[in-house]
Amino acid sequence: MSVKKYVTIFSTALMLTVTAAFASAQSSGCNLTVKTTKSSGTVWGTIQVSYRGHTVDVSRARKTLSVPCGARVTLIEMPTNASSWQFSGWKSPGLMINHPSKSTVHFTMNGSHTIDAGYAEQSASSSSSSSSSSWG
Repeated sequence: MSVKKYVTIFSTALMLTVTAAFASAQSSGCNLTVKTTKSSGTVWGTIQVSYRGHTVDVSRARKTLSVPCGARVTLIEMPTNASSWQFSGWKSPGLMINHPSKSTVHFTMNGSHTIDAGYAEQSASSSSSSSSSSWG
């Protein structure tokens, strides 16, 4: 009888250990690096990063966040001065994202990724052509 009781306790402890390890691996953080155009000391946009009820505003040229792997992420760009530097798009080869001029992008964190939010300087003579563009 005491051997059977020992086996049951050992089996339960092993199952709890395996379950805890699986849950930990599934919710561990993936790195999301957000890069935004910067020129002459000015960062030309703020990027709002939202996932699983969390929202972070990134107003630096480069910031890395720890986001749970598997989380659905939404990025929204907000220009510093849309009349002089307009949003030109998102780029992230690892996520296969290349969306010109869409201010919002959605993706799932399936690993660590870098995404660039590009802004292009608008020339004074024409609002449709840009004189300068910079990515991250």
